[in-house]
Amino acid sequence: MKQIAICTGKDCRKHKKIARKLMEMFPEAQQIPCLKVCKSPVVVVQGVIVTKLRKKKHLDWLFESVNSGDWHPKLYKRILQKKKKKTQERIALFSTSGDNIE
Repeated sequence: MKQIAICTGKDCRKHKKIARKLMEMFPEAQQIPCLKVCKSPVVVVQGVIVTKLRKKKHLDWLFESVNSGDWHPKLYKRILQKKKKKTQERIALFSTSGDNIE
């Protein structure tokens, strides 16, 4: 099982329907504090930050990508390339404390 985390920061919580749907799709996902990237909603899959998941088709692409192991071509523009130092530290904490690591 892949390690998945869902941001629970203030901006991500504004999208309640999407957050609820993400938790239904990935019940094993951890909830983590704000990653300070503020492009909600934000999901971390194996250390890769995926942002702007605001529509059902985006969630479908994410679900397909997590299950297949290959990123959906249309998700590439939603993957955060540049990470702030603080964001990298938060992801490192999540990665080391997770119980659901492969």
